[in-house]
This record gives sequence, structure tokens and C-alpha cells, in this order.
Amino acid sequence: MAEHVAPDLAEDAIPAAATTKSARRALEILEFFATEHRPATVAELAATLNYPQSSTSVLLKELARLGYLERRAGDRSFSPTLRVMLLGAWLQDRLIGRGNLLGLMQDLRHRTNCTVLVGMQRGVQVQYILALRRRRGNDRLRSGLLRPICHAAIGRALVMVKPRSEIELMVRRANAGNKDPALHVVPADFLAEMAESRKRGWAGSSGRIGHGVGVLAMPLPPLAEHPALALGLGGPTVTLNRQRDVLIGEMRAVCEALKAAPDAPDLVPPEG
Repeated sequence: MAEHVAPDLAEDAIPAAATTKSARRALEILEFFATEHRPATVAELAATLNYPQSSTSVLLKELARLGYLERRAGDRSFSPTLRVMLLGAWLQDRLIGRGNLLGLMQDLRHRTNCTVLVGMQRGVQVQYILALRRRRGNDRLRSGLLRPICHAAIGRALVMVKPRSEIELMVRRANAGNKDPALHVVPADFLAEMAESRKRGWAGSSGRIGHGVGVLAMPLPPLAEHPALALGLGGPTVTLNRQRDVLIGEMRAVCEALKAAPDAPDLVPPEG
């Protein structure tokens, strides 16, 4: 079934399901490049993302025609252009002035050799909007991944700063939406865990993504006109436990750097 719709068709004639799927696939292709940092062929993208090769080829050619991808003549692979980077350039300037958020995260990965995660809330889930994977790591942590907010460390870091009443409501909604009883949380126990996390300033999880893999996380400084974000470091649980104090210190240093970014707009004042 063809996924691509010719651009000269009237909008009303385009099936909603087809346009939604094509839009999602276009974004997933860009996220693939953001994660892999290298060109890729039609066949590789189709196999990795589990798309039909024919519609993948059409979509890549259309993204190239629009200027978001470049087709390399030598090996017939595709790579992003500067137009992709410029899509969000204004947002970074508006949120943190000349402070380089991506640069800070890349430096953090280099210093810790952990997978660096930035996530935001999506209802009763948390979504990783940035995932810089550690060297030689295979943590199954990737951009776009959705995780239960009450179980993922990034989600817990976002939840722990919320008022008690809001946390209770979120737990009820999360439990109602999880068909697997193993994912249900006991409200009283969860509230106690969030109080402890808030007191120490960070949250953690282990074994939720894969056996022996964990994440340490803390809230990023509130940024005006942007949903709350949390920062996390992922890797082998044994490494996180052994280097916990150092890794927590590294994340706190990033938070302080964001607060001190030149020309950054005023941070949102804390509640209460």
C-alpha cells in the first residue's frame, strides 16, 4: 500500500490515515539520523524502521526534494542537510540564549560514558526527546521512546516535583491505563518514594528497559514557555551504583550551566 501522496493532490482527497503515517515516518527517519550520526541507504532505513522499501524510497526522495535530506551520488545514501538543524535553532535561542544545550549533553556523555537522556511528560508516559547513546552501548534507549511515567527514572524526576494531589491523580490514571497489573503502583508507596527522591534531588530506576540497565535522573531547570524537562544518565546498573555520586554531580553541573547560560531568559519561578 502506497504511503506517499503526490503533493499536487487536493488536501481533502488525502486519506487522514495515510498522511498521519507518512508524517510519523518522516519524523522517525530524521530521528534515526539524529541517533546514528551517519548517512543511510533506503534499504538500511527500511530494514531498521520496518517500513516497506518502496514507500521508504518515495519518502526519502520527497524529503530530499524539499531540502531536508541530501542524496549522495557515490553510494546512493541519504544524509540530513542544515535545513533540519535550522528548524529548531530559534527554539534553542529562545529557551537558553546562546547556551548550547546539545553541546552540554554531548560533553556530559563524553565525561561519563553514559547514555544521556532528556525527556518530557506525555500524559501518563514520558518520552525521550533526546538520547545520546554511550560508546559501545546497547541500552535500547532511543529518541522517541515512550515509557510509563511512574516507572522510568526520567518520569519519576518529572513527577517528584509535582504537588501531592497531582501525583495522586497521575497514579490513578496510570494504573487505570495499564492493563498489566505488574505495572500498577501502590499510591502510598509511590508517594513515599517521590518524597525521598525530592529530598535528595534525583530519581532512579533499574531493570525497566533491560536486564542490568538503569537510569539516574533529575529535573532540568524550568525554562519559560516550555514543558518541564528531565535529564538522565543510562548504563549498566553496576556502573551507575558504583559511580552514582560522581554521575549525580555531573548532572547537577549541567543544570547549573543551564541556569547560568548567557542571555538565557528568566527561569520559571518555583511553585510555593
